[in-house]
Amino acid sequence: MILSRILTITALTFALASCGGGGGRDISGEKVVLPTIGTSGGALSGVQAKKLFGAKSFASTQSPAPFGSYAKGCLAGAAQLPETGPTWQAMRLSR
Repeated sequence: MILSRILTITALTFALASCGGGGGRDISGEKVVLPTIGTSGGALSGVQAKKLFGAKSFASTQSPAPFGSYAKGCLAGAAQLPETGPTWQAMRLSR
């Protein structure tokens, strides 16, 4: 009984391991190379993303709206608060 369970689990483990990820190949077996931002051949293919997004010196003109959650979110159209105020002080400005 125990031996048959061990053999069954071992066989299932080998069957799942043999499925693999395909190694980036399509259904015909040919290797597929997906384009990235730098190799897509577009007008901005040689520009790094941090230069594109870092070049903006002002906020968007959207109405204020939250997107996502506190941990993984974004706030569109908000106003920047000063570092200190009458009842608050910003912490961890380096983040």
